[in-house]
Amino acid sequence: MSASSLPPTTPASSYEDNMNDSHDGDGTSTVGEDCFFADATLDLEEAQGIAYQMTPDLTQRLAVDGENIGRITIPNLEISTNSVLSHAQHGNGADGNTAIIRRLDTTAGATSLSASDQNVNLTSDSIAPLEMSKSKSNSNTAPTSTPTPSDTPTTRSIELQAIHNDSINVNSDHHTNQPTYRPRPPRRPRDAKWTTAFLFVLPLLLAPYIIAHVILKIPPPKNHEIEKSDVPAAITLGLGILLARVFYISRGGGEGEDRRYLTSQVLIISNMASCVVLPLLTLTFYYLHVYSPLYHLIVFGLVLMTMREIYSFASLFKMGVIMTEGVNDGQRAFFRMLVNASLDILSRSLRCQSFYRTVVLLLCAQLGVLLGLRRALEYSYRMNTFGLPWIVLIVLIGYWCVNIVIRLLSYLACGGVTSWFAEQSRLMEEMEQIRKRENGGLNDNVDAFQNVSAMPEAYRNVDASAYSQGFDFDEGMDDDYLSDVEDTSNGRTVPISLYSRVSKVDGNWMGQNGQNTSTIKAFLFSALGNSRGSIIHCALLGGFANSVWSFLHGVEWLISVLSRFSLGQRIRYRVMNTSDSNSGPGMIDKLRAFWQSFHDTSSLFVRNHHDLGLCHVAAYYKSYTRAANDVMTLIDSSGIEPILHEDISSHMCSSISKSIAGIIVIFVGQYLTRTPDNNHTVVCEIMVTTFAMSYVLIYTMMEPLQASIKAVYVCFAQNHQSLSHAFPILYHRLARMSRERNDF
Repeated sequence: MSASSLPPTTPASSYEDNMNDSHDGDGTSTVGEDCFFADATLDLEEAQGIAYQMTPDLTQRLAVDGENIGRITIPNLEISTNSVLSHAQHGNGADGNTAIIRRLDTTAGATSLSASDQNVNLTSDSIAPLEMSKSKSNSNTAPTSTPTPSDTPTTRSIELQAIHNDSINVNSDHHTNQPTYRPRPPRRPRDAKWTTAFLFVLPLLLAPYIIAHVILKIPPPKNHEIEKSDVPAAITLGLGILLARVFYISRGGGEGEDRRYLTSQVLIISNMASCVVLPLLTLTFYYLHVYSPLYHLIVFGLVLMTMREIYSFASLFKMGVIMTEGVNDGQRAFFRMLVNASLDILSRSLRCQSFYRTVVLLLCAQLGVLLGLRRALEYSYRMNTFGLPWIVLIVLIGYWCVNIVIRLLSYLACGGVTSWFAEQSRLMEEMEQIRKRENGGLNDNVDAFQNVSAMPEAYRNVDASAYSQGFDFDEGMDDDYLSDVEDTSNGRTVPISLYSRVSKVDGNWMGQNGQNTSTIKAFLFSALGNSRGSIIHCALLGGFANSVWSFLHGVEWLISVLSRFSLGQRIRYRVMNTSDSNSGPGMIDKLRAFWQSFHDTSSLFVRNHHDLGLCHVAAYYKSYTRAANDVMTLIDSSGIEPILHEDISSHMCSSISKSIAGIIVIFVGQYLTRTPDNNHTVVCEIMVTTFAMSYVLIYTMMEPLQASIKAVYVCFAQNHQSLSHAFPILYHRLARMSRERNDF
């Protein structure tokens, strides 16, 4: 039957007829009637003239998206019985009637038909939609395949690849060019110059020891009192390991909800405890009565730290009283929600036991780094060969080394959270495309943001401890997510879960050779391999860039406040300057020009070096500067910068570190001061060393939580459609805060 004898049909009706007639009620196919066109093998020998005129190469795979599939007109095709039966065996029941276009395997799965058995006439009406959909296909689709030399014109076939278009973005407000998959690892490490610079600087830590023993022949100190700080550091390490078990070992979903809520409560209580511990610590140092400029500087710093902690604590409770948002105690309730969501995502993306062992290993490595740094400072101070500049240099190098371990944990946490969000976004795209195919290719996509402003008041009265996930992607899928549902067709055991269906379509996220690149082992190897230069870069400049960012934000806020009260002065200033218009710029103009230049330079520095870029470094193998700029672009487009400046997660993680370190130092100070024949100067040195080592160890343990919260902010700017499904209360709170801050 030729194509001209077919009755006139619309593209949508032709498509629906083919879908309805290709399978009967029991999942078997009907041969000889209107066929399911994806199982047909077309003979291009009779139609190669028309085909090659309309398309450059019909042997390549053609990608069809959900919007254009309904307009494809397929002629009456004779099909192979084997290919129809293979399709019927693949989908049973309801799945057999699902309109899923599958790629034909001409070498193994399909039986080649001779030219005498097939009479196919391709018209320009049936080829044009394919060419149009091919031109609209995204660059992220699978690469085209070329025919092998053994293929003949009679056995070539048009392959319609499974519908998958990574460019579909269900977010109607923010469109980004960020990928939703993790690409293959690069061949060469990123930011190799930073690795080289660190390797050149690292030997300077050993220089004091070499100069003292090899050049100056100074014997090492024996049984020095400063070594008494090793015992408190070991105790702090044990506490850090126990707290890491409480924080990071919890099942995803409802099973670990109670433990995650307890974790958030511990952080809130530690913030309250720091307001009591820090004043006691200040008094402990004050009663030592050491007559030294360094001692007075330490006491003054503790006083400032105590005042800042009390002010932050009072601000939280004040906000909880005056805020009219209706969510219990305001920002603290939001912080509990954020902690719960971050730890939940972290437990889903990375295996809890593997991540916990990695945290313990890095805590032990951090203790070794601290002990080596203390020894280097001790030699530098005792020798006093190069004076204070040499000690400052040793402190800077030690700060760099300590931050490398901290940023390594940040890399693992950011990679896990960001990859989880990207994978859920990809799954949602696949589900949306499957839904479109089931609806006959009709474009009935619902705008996810049309009802954001009309958020009901119910969630405003919800307790933060009672929040739950709206769409649980992988409930109970920690280690055995591929064994939930199985299909035993053809004597094989095949998982037919949504994850397995989607993973067959797109293997880009799995990396090269099907290996999963989103495990703790893969992230750790990537951190020590391709991304080690980026981690070293972030360890040196990431924290400083964040401090500069906060400083600029504070100055801008101060200028905006002062401008409200100086409007009359500016008017009088302009009136006074009208008579002296020929004079040069005044002092105020020079200060404004200087501030503008400083602001532009500082903003560029922040844009290139802030630590939020570590999320894209871990998830997409980007260089650190490019990742930082891409993340800043997302922040600018989504309007969450005010929320980042108001975030209290860093302060909360620092509060628990100060509380634990302060309690340990208070006990150490009370014990040493009551010991006879003890010099108070030595006691002060031991207390300072103990506080620094204990604080760094606890802060290192808390870094994955802090990094996970930052990654949630970044993913809200990039993939917040998946956040709205997984954590709707948190999503709507962030969306509303973003609108309110930007409107203000």
